[in-house]
Amino acid sequence: MIKHYKLQKIAFILLFAIPFLGHTQIVGYSVSVTKLMALADDCDGGQPFCLLAPQDPVFKIWVSDAGGNENYYCWTFDNDDDQEYGLWNDIPNLEVANVTIVTSSYISFEMEGFESDAISTSCTTESGDDAVIARTFVEQIDLIDIPTNTPTLDTISLGGIYFMEIEIEWFDYANVDELSNELAVTLAPNPSNGIVNLSINEPGVSNYTVLVADLSGKVILQQENDTKIDLSAQESGAYFVKVVTENKSITKRILLQK
Repeated sequence: MIKHYKLQKIAFILLFAIPFLGHTQIVGYSVSVTKLMALADDCDGGQPFCLLAPQDPVFKIWVSDAGGNENYYCWTFDNDDDQEYGLWNDIPNLEVANVTIVTSSYISFEMEGFESDAISTSCTTESGDDAVIARTFVEQIDLIDIPTNTPTLDTISLGGIYFMEIEIEWFDYANVDELSNELAVTLAPNPSNGIVNLSINEPGVSNYTVLVADLSGKVILQQENDTKIDLSAQESGAYFVKVVTENKSITKRILLQK
C-alpha cells in the first residue's frame, strides 16, 4: 500500500519574483510523479541483523523555479515486501507542482530519502531509521531544452538509491497573445486608457472568472461574470488578463496607456 503525505501544494500562483535576465521566460508548468523505485540496502531482508525489516522506503521531492515558487510532496511505501525493492512502482499521475505565469528559465529538483523502521511511518526520520540521505539537489532542467506544451518524461536519482520518474509540461507565455484551451475572447480597446471591455464569443458561457496580474506578479483584480474590466487606477504598462470557465481558459496581454 502506498501512502502519500501532502506537505505543500501551490495549485495556482501568479508571481513574478525576479527581473528578466538572460533567456528567462514567462512560463507556466506542471510536474507529476509517475513512478518510484528504491534499491534494497544491506540491512533489508530481516533477522538477525535488522529485527524490524523489511523497512519502508520514504521519498521526498521539492520542485522550485527562478520565480521563488516551491512545492514539495512526500510518499512512504508502507509494509512493503522485499521484492518491491529494485522495481518501479507506478504512481497514478500524482501532481506535485502546478504553477501559472511565473518568470523562470528552469525547474529545479531536490530529494530526500530514508528507510523507515517505524511501524507507522511518516515523512520525518525517527530514531533507528537508516539509509538516510538528507535533502539534496539532484537536477535542474532548463525549459529551453525540452519542448513546450508537450509532456516530457525524465528520471531523477538520489544517490543511486531512490529514483523518481517525473513528467514535466510547460507553456511559454512570452511569445503569444492567446493561450490555453481556445476560449474565444476579445478585449477592447487594446491599448486602453483604463476601461477594457470583455467579450466572450462563444454561446452558452455565462459563468467565468477574470484575473488580472501586473508584471510584478501581483493579482490586481479578480471578478466574476463581469464584462467591464476597470484598470483606471493602475499605472501605464502591460498586464495579463486570464479568463477561466468551467472547462476552458485563455490568457491575453493588454497594454494600458494613459
